[in-house]
Amino acid sequence: MTTLTDAVALGGSNEPHHVDAAALTARRVPGHTLEAPFYTSPDIFDLDVSLIFGTHWIFVAAEAELPDDGDYVTVEVGTESVIVVRDDDGQVRAFRNVCRHRGARLLDDRCGAVGNIVCPYHQWTYGTDGTLRFAENQPATFDKARFGLRTVHVRTIAGLIFICLSSEAPSDIDEVAATVEPYLLPFDLANTKVAQQSVVIEEGNWKLTMENNRECHHCEANHPALLGAYFPFHRFDESKIPARQRPVFEQYQAATSALSAARDAIGFPSAHIRELDTRVTGFMVDHMPLKGLGASYGAEGAPVSTRLLGQIRDRAFGDFHMHWQPNAWFHLLSDCAVVFSVLPVSPARTMVRTTWLVHRDAHEGIDYRLDELTHVWEHTNAEDCDLVERTQNGVGDPGYVPGPYSLVEDDVEAFVSWYVGRLDAQLNGSTVAGTRTTPQPPQSDTDNPPPGTAHPEPRTRDTATDTYTIEFTRTGETVVCAADQTILDAALGAGIEVASQCREGHCGTCKSVLVDGQVDMNHNGGIRQRDIDNGKILLCCSTPLSDLRVEQRQPRERRLSTG
Repeated sequence: MTTLTDAVALGGSNEPHHVDAAALTARRVPGHTLEAPFYTSPDIFDLDVSLIFGTHWIFVAAEAELPDDGDYVTVEVGTESVIVVRDDDGQVRAFRNVCRHRGARLLDDRCGAVGNIVCPYHQWTYGTDGTLRFAENQPATFDKARFGLRTVHVRTIAGLIFICLSSEAPSDIDEVAATVEPYLLPFDLANTKVAQQSVVIEEGNWKLTMENNRECHHCEANHPALLGAYFPFHRFDESKIPARQRPVFEQYQAATSALSAARDAIGFPSAHIRELDTRVTGFMVDHMPLKGLGASYGAEGAPVSTRLLGQIRDRAFGDFHMHWQPNAWFHLLSDCAVVFSVLPVSPARTMVRTTWLVHRDAHEGIDYRLDELTHVWEHTNAEDCDLVERTQNGVGDPGYVPGPYSLVEDDVEAFVSWYVGRLDAQLNGSTVAGTRTTPQPPQSDTDNPPPGTAHPEPRTRDTATDTYTIEFTRTGETVVCAADQTILDAALGAGIEVASQCREGHCGTCKSVLVDGQVDMNHNGGIRQRDIDNGKILLCCSTPLSDLRVEQRQPRERRLSTG
C-alpha cells in the first residue's frame, strides 16, 4: 500500500484521494518549492478557494471598470458569484449574485450596466444599493427590508477594488491602505478608463501563476518584449552582476538616479516596502526605472499615450509596481497602468485578467494605439501561459520532488511562505481572517417610491395626432415620437443606441436625464423619487407631453478579448 509520504516522495502521482493538508503545511521545507499535492490535489484546491480566496482581501477590478452609476462586474470565486456595482450615489458596493426569493442567479454577464438588478425568474427587483424594491404577490405582512441582497465586504484603495467573502474581513486592510495610497494616488487611477482588457486561462495551478509572477529570473530567456522595457537587475546583488551585463548595469544606475530626481520633484515616496509574508494582507511596493527613454512600454522605452496620468509630470517616471497576496500585481507608469487579477478555476487551470488603463480623456487612434499599448504584456502573458503549463506538467510527474529557490527568487519564497502560513492558520482555527458567513442584508431605503407617475396631472393631448421632436443630447440625434409612444420605442425604432433591459419600468436600466420638456411617466418601481426630483426619467415608460431634450444612457462600451 502506498502511503501519503510515499506518494510525495514519488512526486505525488500516486497520491490518495484525500490528503492531510495540515501535515503538508507542517513539513514544508523553507526555501523550497511546494510538494506536488499543493499543485495537483482537488482537496488542496478546495481549501485554497475556501480558506485563501474566501477569507482574504482579493483584487477584482479597477474603479475605471465602473465609470457610471449602475455599471457592474461579476466575479466568480469557486462556486461563489459576486456583483460589484456602482450605486446611484457613486459608491462601489458588492453583493452575492443570488436572488433572495428562490436563489436564482441574478446577473450572468461578466460586466454591464443596470438601473436596478432584476431577477430573470420572478422579477424581484433590487436597487443598486441592494435593497429590495419590488416583489410581486406577497402577503401584507411581507417586509421588503428583510430581503435585500446579501452584502460582501468591499474596499476601494486609490481606484482599485478589493472584496473579501468572509463575514469578518482581515482588519489590517486599513493599515495597508494607508501605507500604499500615497504611492497610488498620484496616478489618479479613479480618473482613468479601460482601454483594453484580456482574459487568458493558464493551464496550471493558481500558485504556479503567482510564483511565476513573483520573480524575473526567467525573464532574460523567455520574455524578449518585457526585457525590451525592463532592466534585468531587479533584486540582484550588484557584486554578482556578470561582466557581460556591466554596460547595461551602468545604464540602469544612471536611470535609477534620474528616477529618484523625478520622484523628489513631485514629493513621490521613495521607500521600498516589502511585507509579503509578515502580515495577513501581504503586499509590496517598489519603483524601478525603465530602459531606453524610460517613459513606457513603447519601442526603446517610448511613450504609449500622449496623456500623462494624474500628478505625474516626468514621462521617464519608470515603473511603480505593487504585489498583493494572494492574487494580484500592478504596474503604474507615467502614461498607463496595467493591473492583473488572478482567480483559480480548477486544480490545473487559472484565470488571469489583464486590464490596461489610460487617462480618461485619451482617445484611441489619437492619443494611443492599442497595439503599442498592449504589445509587451500580450506577448508576456502568452509566454507565461507556456511556462506555467510546462511547470504544471512537471509537478504532476512522478519524478518531481521539491527543489531549492535561487537567491533572486526571494519574492517567490515570500509568497509561498505567506500561503503556507495563512493556510495553516485557517486549518488550525485562526479567526484573524474571519469565517465563511456573510454580513446582514442592507436596511430598508426610505426613499424607495411606490409605483406612480412623474406628472400626476399631465396636460390634455390628442394621442392619435400629436407628435413631438426628441433630441438626444449625447449624440445630437433627433427623432419624431408620437404622443402615445414611449421615448425608448421611438429611439430604438430610429436606430439610436439607448441602454435598456426590461422595458416595463422595473429595472431602471434606461434611466436618463430629462434636460428640457415634459413627459408622462408610469413606472413600476424602477426609479426613486429623489431621481425624479433630480430630473431623471425612465425612457421605457415615459411618453412625451412636449418636445424634449434627453441625455440618454448609452449601452456600455467595453473591450474584452479572450485568449
